[in-house]
Amino acid sequence: MKQLPHFSSLFYNQPWNILPAQHAELGNLYQNYIHGRLAPMETSPPRESERAPGLTYLSSGISYQMDAASGIVIVSAQGVIVKRVPEMLCGPSLVDLAKLDGLLSELAASGVLRTLVLDLDSPGGSVTGLLETAALIREVAASGVRVVSYADGLCASAGYYLAVAALLSRARGYSTRAIHSCASSGCVPRSRACGFPAKNSTRGKIAPWCLAS
Repeated sequence: MKQLPHFSSLFYNQPWNILPAQHAELGNLYQNYIHGRLAPMETSPPRESERAPGLTYLSSGISYQMDAASGIVIVSAQGVIVKRVPEMLCGPSLVDLAKLDGLLSELAASGVLRTLVLDLDSPGGSVTGLLETAALIREVAASGVRVVSYADGLCASAGYYLAVAALLSRARGYSTRAIHSCASSGCVPRSRACGFPAKNSTRGKIAPWCLAS
């Protein structure tokens, strides 16, 4: 049986802020993988022939493009939000918050950044590291950078949390926009695999979609 101890601990022992169906799908993929029922799939940054022109890829779920003349940087975060998890063995693109934090810090220190556009497409993800990344986004806004959150697809749970992080910057005179399909930010405390029922905090009902091991 294959094992990824860090991912197992993250998935079964830590709270998640993700759409229920996506949490269940991710659990099914992981269970199938560790039991040898699913071969690994390559989800590293796209090959050169598959890359969109002008984009720099940090991982399968994080890319960015910069216009040095205007100081506008578009950071695209597409996939399940996690922190320090290997590129997914068999499933969706991952938005590694450790890499996103590093990119935001680097951009903020560059002296070039004037407008930061967060282009989000995510069903949510792990709570681990989420508050720290949201705080970093607010710090970037507080430094005088205009921060805009944009969603042209799905922006739910942990993704929505990041999208609205810059809302606090409005009091300082900066603008934020969350566009298109957004969802509430509920929390999955633990899965039944740990012996605890899971709740959707937005409704307070027991959620039937957490997986048993």
